[in-house]
Amino acid sequence: MRILPYVVLAFLLPPVMAAPASREYKLILDSGALKSEQAADIAAKVERTLQNLAGEKLSIVSRVKSMRDKSRTVRFIDTPGDCLLRQAGLIVRDRGDEKKRAVTLKLRGRGSEDWARHWQLKEEEDVTPPLQVTSSRSLSSKIPVATPLKTVADLLEYFPALAGLKLPTGKAVQSILQEDIREETFTLPQFKLGSRWSETELSIWYFGRETQPGLIEVSFRYEVDPADDAVTRALAERWFTLWQGASGLPVSGAETTKTAHVFRRAAGFCQVNP
Repeated sequence: MRILPYVVLAFLLPPVMAAPASREYKLILDSGALKSEQAADIAAKVERTLQNLAGEKLSIVSRVKSMRDKSRTVRFIDTPGDCLLRQAGLIVRDRGDEKKRAVTLKLRGRGSEDWARHWQLKEEEDVTPPLQVTSSRSLSSKIPVATPLKTVADLLEYFPALAGLKLPTGKAVQSILQEDIREETFTLPQFKLGSRWSETELSIWYFGRETQPGLIEVSFRYEVDPADDAVTRALAERWFTLWQGASGLPVSGAETTKTAHVFRRAAGFCQVNP
């Protein structure tokens, strides 16, 4: 039985656009500098760093202590060799645990707008260092934990709008990495940016059977209110800039996004240049 998709959504959009519903700032840390740390210790260290930074530099108020959130498996899916999904401007992520699972389409590029137009998409913005803004949308669908995704037709069961791309339905899809990604997430303190409370999260990825972190991202997001967005955004940008320098966090000089890292790690899976 098909479970109807729920909408979460992210794409590159024209410069003139309505205010996004939310904005998220993402920073990749140097996992090598933290490779000997346990996940909980990394979370505690990042929390202390951000709390000290908030009090010393901007007098930002915080609330809620950090806590372990989720432990789940992450896979990225595409068609072997030709990577038709990525060529169509899509990143497909399969994420879940033994109790629940969801597949998310990340839409990149304007070519996907026509077939997705009828969905009620939520506009979002992602911000990466130094202050690079990417407007985006994403579409997610809950699926049964044990359901295999072997072909494009399987994806169509949960994302009927994909039919507009006219991809061959019998085309095989599979994880672009040979090993799974184990993700550990932590909810960190909320910090008040003007009148808006931002939610802070730490995501740690372990590849295959590795026991040391392979990728670490710390991020914060907030719901945008157009009435005070200019003030909130200015404060958020100052806060994010401090993360990258004055905080002393071990910032990665090579990584910008988790997705980009995965596709580099899967070099050879895509035998075309999407």
